[in-house]
Amino acid sequence: MMNRTEYPRVEQDPNGNIFVHYGTNAVYRVSENMFNVEQRIKEMDRARVDFHVITLNIPGVDRLEPESGIKLSRLVNDDFAKLANRYPERFVAFATLPLQVPDLALDELRRAIDDLGLKGLMLYSNVNGKPLDAPEFYPIYAECSKKGIPIFLHPTYPANNANLMDYCLIPVVGFLFETTIAILRLIQGGILEKYPNLKIVMGHLGATVPYLMGRIDYESNRLPGCNVKISKLPSYYFKQIYIDTVSAHKPAMAAALSFPGIERIVFGSDFPFWPAEETLALIESLDISSDQKEQIFSGNARNVLNI
Repeated sequence: MMNRTEYPRVEQDPNGNIFVHYGTNAVYRVSENMFNVEQRIKEMDRARVDFHVITLNIPGVDRLEPESGIKLSRLVNDDFAKLANRYPERFVAFATLPLQVPDLALDELRRAIDDLGLKGLMLYSNVNGKPLDAPEFYPIYAECSKKGIPIFLHPTYPANNANLMDYCLIPVVGFLFETTIAILRLIQGGILEKYPNLKIVMGHLGATVPYLMGRIDYESNRLPGCNVKISKLPSYYFKQIYIDTVSAHKPAMAAALSFPGIERIVFGSDFPFWPAEETLALIESLDISSDQKEQIFSGNARNVLNI
C-alpha cells in the first residue's frame, strides 16, 4: 500500500507514524491499538468490554484493482480467523470482500464463513462508488440470508462528496449521509423484501434514519418513483435493521429507543476512534431498566451473532 500514489494509499512520516489516505482530505493515523492485540485487550478490560467484534476499517479493499483487492481480502480474513481462534472468548471477526469482483467475492464469503469460521460480513456504504442495491450484489445478500450471516453496514468515502471537502465534513456528517442513503437504497431496492431474513446492523445509531422516518414514509408514499420495488412503507423494513449505539447525544439515543426500539439496538462504540467508556456511560445513564440495558449491552448482539 505504501507503493501506491493514488487513493487509497499508505504513507509513513519521518517519525515512523503510518497514515492511511483514503480520499481527498480524508486521512487517519494508524494507532498502536489498531494492530497491538494485547493493548486492545487491556483497553477492553478497562472499558469493561468482554467480547469484541473485529471488522476492517475503511476504506476496505473494493477501492483497489481486482487482483490487489482479492489478495488483501484473503489476507485480512485469514488473519482475523487466526485472531478469533487465538482468543475465542474475546473476539469474533467479520469478513471483508473484494466486491469489485462480485463472483469472486461470493467465493471469498463462503471461504471466510465455512472454512475460516468468521461470523459476519463487513459491508461499506458504496462499492467504489457503486450503490449497494446493484443487482450484481444480490447473490451476496442471498447467501447471507440463507446462512443467517449478519452484515455490518459502515460508511466509507462518500460517493457524492461535493461540498464535503472543507471543515472535515466527511467524518463529521458525510459518513452519516452515506449510510442513510445506503440503507434507503437497500430498502427501496427491494433487498429487504426479497430477503426478509437478512440481518443488517447499521452503524452510528442508524445515522439520520430514526429521526427522519416520518418524512421518509410520507414523501416515499406520495412521490412517483418511490416504493416501486416494495409493498410496504420504508419504516416497515427499517424495523428489521439493528443499529449500534455510536452517538454522543443522549436525545438521539432517546429517539432510537422509540424507533426502531430497544430490541434493535446493539452496543457499539466506534473504538478506537472514540473511547468505549463514553458510550457505556451514556447507556448506563438512560432511564430504562437494568434488563433493557443488558439487552443493549449483550442480549441483542447474541441474537445477531447466533451465540
